[in-house]
Amino acid sequence: MVKSIGGVPSWRNGSCTCEDVDSHYIFPKEYLDKMGVDEMLKESLVNRVLISKTDNIKIGKRAPSQYLQPLSDSNPDLK
Repeated sequence: MVKSIGGVPSWRNGSCTCEDVDSHYIFPKEYLDKMGVDEMLKESLVNRVLISKTDNIKIGKRAPSQYLQPLSDSNPDLK
């Protein structure tokens, strides 16, 4: 039996959300394409994280260098 944890923590503020969960590319595929990264590395499990659907949409296709600092400023527990 799977125990419910009430959702996933939001990257924006750390609160638990009851939203749909997405699998987010930490380094977006389009970003890695520009860098010439191999397809197998782009699809690697280490480049994925479970995240709320809202956070995933807000992050979009930006590089971590563009989205992590603003998120860390609003959620110190993200680090």
